[in-house]
Order: sequence, then C-alpha cells, then structure tokens
Amino acid sequence: MIKARLNNIFALALILLFTNCQEPIKGCLDARATNFDVTAARACEDNCCLFPNLSLQFNYVFDTFNLTFNRSYLFGTDSVKILSSQFYVSNCQLTKPDGTKATVLDSTLLYRDTDTLSVPSYYALAGKNVGFDFTLGKFNNVGTYSKLSFIIGLDAEAAKTVPRKMPSSHPLSIKADSMYISSQKQYIFHKMNLVRTSKITDTLRLVIITPKPIELTAVRNLVFKDGFDALVPLKVDYKKWLEGVNFNEPINSIQEKIVNNTNKAFLLNQ
Repeated sequence: MIKARLNNIFALALILLFTNCQEPIKGCLDARATNFDVTAARACEDNCCLFPNLSLQFNYVFDTFNLTFNRSYLFGTDSVKILSSQFYVSNCQLTKPDGTKATVLDSTLLYRDTDTLSVPSYYALAGKNVGFDFTLGKFNNVGTYSKLSFIIGLDAEAAKTVPRKMPSSHPLSIKADSMYISSQKQYIFHKMNLVRTSKITDTLRLVIITPKPIELTAVRNLVFKDGFDALVPLKVDYKKWLEGVNFNEPINSIQEKIVNNTNKAFLLNQ
C-alpha cells in the first residue's frame, strides 16, 4: 500500500514537472481581434492580432431595380442612357447614439507638392459602371452606431495630393480613366457620362468638383461585434440623383442640380 502511494506521488510529481516545463501558449489576447485565442496564456509578439475590417458596399439602383448602365431610362420627357459614373468617397466616419465618432485604425500618407500628411485611410473611388465593395481599413470600435457620414468628393487636404507620388493601388493615384486634371492640378470629385436619346443623340460629359457632405441615419442601428468585419451596405439611387434635371439646360446647370440631389441619392441599405 505504501509502495502504491509512493508510485502515485511520483507520477503526480512527473506530471507537474512536465506541465511546468511547457512553454506557455502565445497568441492574440485582444477579444476584439478576429484571431483572439482563448487558449493563449501570453500575448504574442510583433502585433499578431488581426482586427476586423470596415468596408463600404455600394449597390447602384434606379428606384427599386438594380441600375443597368447603357440602358435607356426616362426622366420626364427625356430618354437618357447612363454610360458611366465615378466618384470619390472620403472622410468616412460612424457615430454612436451618444455622439462618439469612430473611423478606421489604418493611416495613409498623402503626398503633396511640399509636404506629406498622415491621415486615416478613409478614401475610396467608386467603380465607373458597376456597384462596388471597398475595404477602408482595420476597425476595432465595436458597438452600436446610428449614423454614417462621408463626403462625396475629397476633403480639402486630400484634394492637394499629387497623384503621381501616390502608390499605384491608392484611390488617389494615377488611373487609366483619370479623375485628375493635371493642367489645373485638380481632382474631379464626380464624373458622369450620359447620352440623351429621346430627340437627338447628345453625349453629356459631366465633371463635378464640388464636394458634398453626406450624413445618413440608420433605420435600425448598425451593430458591430468583436471579431467580425464591419460591413456598411449602401444604395446609390440614380433616379433620385438625376431627379428634376432638365437635360436641355447648360452643363453647369445640370451639374449643379446633381450636386443638390446628392443627399437624397445615398441611402443605408437596411
């Protein structure tokens, strides 16, 4: 009996010795991360935690239907084809019911003529003839949000960027279908190409350089949880964007009307 007890004590000692010799498991200890490890006893090195992304999802529509580019739509007495539409989105922020604002963790460098500026990575360029998804950057501000705000166009600091100095993957870099007027050192904030077909074939090339702030209130609060990507679904209604436009007027008048319609053209797709 004594021998059996001694054997049990010896076995227990070996187990404890083996356990104490094991290296504690390292992993991400931040519950907000997508790779949070509940089994880890020590924090990993080199910032191994991977945080969720904040993404915008734009769906182009015409009233209650998906928008089809190069198809005729009726605006009053005018039949119009929308050939393409590109626009910048900047300064994207979410707001909680208590007024707290949040944006992405990632930053980007804006290269200008004489300096560089570090700002949040909240810039996107819309696809010219399809809806699009765009990942702005990492986002770990979980919680409930009631509002989304952004600018259609560029904020004042980004508008000073020199596109040839930007990385090719950045929305503000030189693109094949350029949104930058080099002779004027100016970005186009919104470009739309239309063809009026009701009477005579008439191509309208609209170039808008007026930024338009947008603030959208959610019908149901947006709830983002630890460890999950934050996706904000949006609708862009081109019927509302071109509502009341008289296509017989000068280009400047048409562009002004489109700018004035911008607030009602964007909706949270809930």
